[in-house]
Amino acid sequence: MRELENPDAELRSIFEILCKDAALAGKILTIANSAYYSRGTPISSLPAAIRVLGFSTIRDVVMSVATASMFSQVAKTARKPIARLWKHSLAAAYLCTLVAECARESSGDELFVDGLLHDIGKIPILIRFPDQAEQIEKAMQPEGGHKEICECEMAHLGFTHGQLGGALLEKWNFPDRIRGIVANHHQNEIEDDPNIDMQIVQLADVLSHRLQNEYFDEKVLEQRSEMLEISEKKLVELTKHAADLVDKDKEIFGI
Repeated sequence: MRELENPDAELRSIFEILCKDAALAGKILTIANSAYYSRGTPISSLPAAIRVLGFSTIRDVVMSVATASMFSQVAKTARKPIARLWKHSLAAAYLCTLVAECARESSGDELFVDGLLHDIGKIPILIRFPDQAEQIEKAMQPEGGHKEICECEMAHLGFTHGQLGGALLEKWNFPDRIRGIVANHHQNEIEDDPNIDMQIVQLADVLSHRLQNEYFDEKVLEQRSEMLEISEKKLVELTKHAADLVDKDKEIFGI
């Protein structure tokens, strides 16, 4: 990750690092030929994959593989919720990039990672506080009053998954921009926010929940789509596209 952020980095230096990790190199090649990244021509060598994908996409792939590994390692403890969360996160990542293509301005090349990691704080909650996680889930259901997730988390844990995710990314030395999005993606959801990347992540988040027939805040959906000037018809189209990508690439990411 440090080398990919280096403005003087060259293909050879990235290649030499990836060659030291056969599993990661194999994933790079597999994902370069996946439904989302493929350009139609089979890619058979690692240097070719790096050239075709580019450094920013390689960064996304590295983060995807690392995050998938994290999800799979903890899945034995809470398999169903973890699998659902991983599918939600991957769909949100794809939706971030698809929505960004329709938005006026955005940091499009970084939004995949934003979507992938926006709920990263939920993982330790599911593992270390399974009983509270179950109570939070029940409180968000219709019979529980459809309470907001942050309200439920504060009541049962004293902190939110956004706060915990931001703290994790700080510990892992992630840039302030993505830490802020992860920590605050549920804050001021229906107020004007000049941060267009935050708007995109929030919209992708609710669209991904809608895709999985889970509870989502319709006010956030309406306001963010209006602010980004994306019609409901277009949102349906983007969501279907994201669902197709997740379905085609789910084996790559271990879903």
